[in-house]
Amino acid sequence: MRFMEKRTYKRIPVQLFITVFNDDYIYDGLMINISESGVYFISRADLSSGSNIQVSIPFEQDILKVSVKIKRVENTYNEYDGFAAELLKSSQDYIRFVCKWNSQLKPSPYL
Repeated sequence: MRFMEKRTYKRIPVQLFITVFNDDYIYDGLMINISESGVYFISRADLSSGSNIQVSIPFEQDILKVSVKIKRVENTYNEYDGFAAELLKSSQDYIRFVCKWNSQLKPSPYL
């Protein structure tokens, strides 16, 4: 018996270095996955659930700036924490970014 997927949009695995902006602080991070409605990244950033921040993502020859709200913080008790964030406002550029990564996925031979 298979269970129903709770997510509206599929998560797409990525590994991209990003920059996280929170008030006057700037942190490095590593984006782990993306979807049409949000992102998941790890960072040393001092962020709490409910924080509105900006994330800069390298895309083609430009930098894509995305405003997000932290929905969940996963404390790993080492130097990096995980952050699930929801887009505050989507854009054509962000959707194009997601579509590009989605088109690069290779189907699993095990499915």
